[in-house]
Amino acid sequence: SYPSWTFGPISIHPDYKRKGYGLKLLQYAIDKAKEMGIQTVAMTGAGGGKMKELADICLNVPSTDTPRIQEAHIMVGHIICELVETELFGHLKK
Repeated sequence: SYPSWTFGPISIHPDYKRKGYGLKLLQYAIDKAKEMGIQTVAMTGAGGGKMKELADICLNVPSTDTPRIQEAHIMVGHIICELVETELFGHLKK
C-alpha cells in the first residue's frame, strides 16, 4: 500500500485569474502532501515554471504550445496508468 493524493488540474473563476490563486492552491496542496510524507509530481510545460521548484518530481514537456503540452500530459498519464496496472496486476493480455 502506498499513500497517494491526487489533485489538479485547477480551474480558477475568471474574476480571480492572474492573481496568484491557482499557484496558492497548488502550493497549499503540495505543502499538505509533504506534511503527510507524500512525494509530489508535477506535469508542466516550457521551463517548468514555479512548479519545478515546488514538486519533488517535475515531468516537463519542453514546449510553449499549450495543445502540445496537454497532449503530452495525456500520454504520460496513460503510460503511468499502464505501468501501475502492470505492477499491480501483472501483464494484462489483450
